[in-house]
Amino acid sequence: MKITSIYPFTDYTVYKVFHKKQGRYYAQLINKLDKTRTTITYAKYLLSIKLGRILSREEEVDHKDNNKLNDDIDNLHILSTEDNKQKWIDDPNRKRHRIMKLTCRYCEVEFEREERQVLFKKSSNYFCSKEHSREWSKFR
Repeated sequence: MKITSIYPFTDYTVYKVFHKKQGRYYAQLINKLDKTRTTITYAKYLLSIKLGRILSREEEVDHKDNNKLNDDIDNLHILSTEDNKQKWIDDPNRKRHRIMKLTCRYCEVEFEREERQVLFKKSSNYFCSKEHSREWSKFR
């Protein structure tokens, strides 16, 4: 749905879209001059308007009540990437994934990965690091 462009997004045509898989709204921004597209969360769009500036990539908008659909401006605040990750880690209600113990094919050191990172992924997940995966592929 096309919405009205408000400062600092006056140089963009703005569409509000819902992403079912992510379960949240996004603002699709199309630059009026060069027609380039970018997408940001609708919450980031709203907070940028309130602050009168476009938020940087390092600034993440967090929902205080953890409800991604509650884009009420009083429910939004800025967190650094590190603080937002820590909030997610500390959340007692977050979905936990089973941890699997694996052995690196290259160095034979035991390491852990979440099951979702191993299943349905290519075999590179059986290495403890990207460097070991690259080294292994050189010899194959």
